[in-house]
Amino acid sequence: MTASLLFTSLTALGPISYIIVFLGMILEGDIVLFTTAFLTKQGLFDSGDIIFTVITGVLLGDYLWFWAGAHPNFLPAFLKRWVTSVSEPFDEHLKQSPAYTIFISKFTYGFNKIILVRAGMLNIPIQSVIKNYLLSLILWMLIIGSIGYFAGFSFILIKKYVRFAEITLFASLAIFIIAWKLISRRAKKRL
Repeated sequence: MTASLLFTSLTALGPISYIIVFLGMILEGDIVLFTTAFLTKQGLFDSGDIIFTVITGVLLGDYLWFWAGAHPNFLPAFLKRWVTSVSEPFDEHLKQSPAYTIFISKFTYGFNKIILVRAGMLNIPIQSVIKNYLLSLILWMLIIGSIGYFAGFSFILIKKYVRFAEITLFASLAIFIIAWKLISRRAKKRL
């Protein structure tokens, strides 16, 4: 019931659901991509449109995170301190091997945005970041998107079993009630 209510609500949003995915890709990424792939398998999104939305959202979002690091005056002081304290141990590695560091950060939940902000703070050239970033982005989208999409397959299988279980439970309950009434009537007649 909850899942169908969720799907119905998201379907009713129409184009707004694509905007929600776009903004989600800018702000978060992993969970939004997984959920979007799952919902695409369920038929909520058009594959071509959602792929374009996801790619555009993640590219713009990651560029904005890098840009924010390159222009630290736009960041609140507490955020600068937090990014620095979390990512500073990786500064040398980020300077020496930006491709490897960005690749690993893309697959480390919650760490990619911090590394992108830090790369901007360290004035690593955007060309170097983009060149090294595209491969990790493609692999990340394929892996996380595939996991979400194939989870949609298992949901379809489970949904069939859930319906079977619901029918079986209902039939068992009905048989129990009928048997209970028959036994009660017989017991009353014997008394």
